[in-house]
Parts: sequence; structure tokens; C-alpha cells
Amino acid sequence: MRFNYTVISLALVATLSACGGSGSDSGDTETPIVGFSFAATEMITNITDDIIVAGYADLAAQGDALLLATQTLLTSTSQADLVAAQNAWKAARQPWEQGEAHIFGPVDSLSIDPHLDSWPLNTTDLQTQLDNSEGFDAETIKGWNDDVQGFHTMEYLLFGDGVNS
Repeated sequence: MRFNYTVISLALVATLSACGGSGSDSGDTETPIVGFSFAATEMITNITDDIIVAGYADLAAQGDALLLATQTLLTSTSQADLVAAQNAWKAARQPWEQGEAHIFGPVDSLSIDPHLDSWPLNTTDLQTQLDNSEGFDAETIKGWNDDVQGFHTMEYLLFGDGVNS
């Protein structure tokens, strides 16, 4: 899924701008803090661009790599391809986890968080879906409950259930 980074940035800047400031009606963007001051607008812009937008860009890139690795795995029985897909999952999971500090705005209102990261995984319902399916696509998966889709489902499918056989 591709995010429109400009829209997200503008929404986040507007939200953060409404939350902060010096508390005065002077229109001054400088906020004094124990002997020094900073420009709240500049700080919000830096956080938005350098942390939030950059994090989502990294997540998108890592998600693309995960998609490619799992597509390769679909036609392979190679241990190396399984390990590559597992490593791609780990790489995609990292920017998501780091981004959880700022799950608000579209990530919240569009329910992206629960679709990607609901826990605990409902392995019983997931196995039922997998057993009763002759194939499925993204639209089918969107209809499943949050506890049988997302990162934890991919983890289960790529790494197993964590129980030694």
C-alpha cells in the first residue's frame, strides 16, 4: 500500500500545530524553555519530515521488499528463499514498531494499526480460513477479522507457531 506522504504530512502538521505553542495570543512561534527558546513550527516540521514521513517511507520500501520475497517463496521450496522472506519480514516489522509512537491521524482513523498489528493472533480462525480456502486475494483478506491478518499472521506463516515439534 502506498501512502500519500504529502497528505499525511499536512494532516500531522495541522494536528500537532493545534496541540502546541506558547500559550499566548501573540502569534510568536518561539517557546521559552529554561534559558533558551525553540521554534515549535520548525520542531513539528522536523519531526514530521525526519521521523514520521521518513519512517512510513521506510515501511513502504520494506513492505515492497517483503512482498517480493514472499512472492518468490510461493514458487520455491528453497530454505534460502524462506530465510530471505523471514529476514524481509523482520526488516518490515522494524519501522512499524518504531512508528507506533505516533499512531494517530490516518493510521488510526483508517484502522491501519489493527489491520497490521492485532494481538493475539487467532490461530484457530486463521487455520480455518486457510483450510477452507481455494485461494484468496487482498480483498478477501480485508474481510477477515483483524486477529487473523497483518504482521502476526505473516509471522506465524513464515516462522511457525513457536512450538517445537
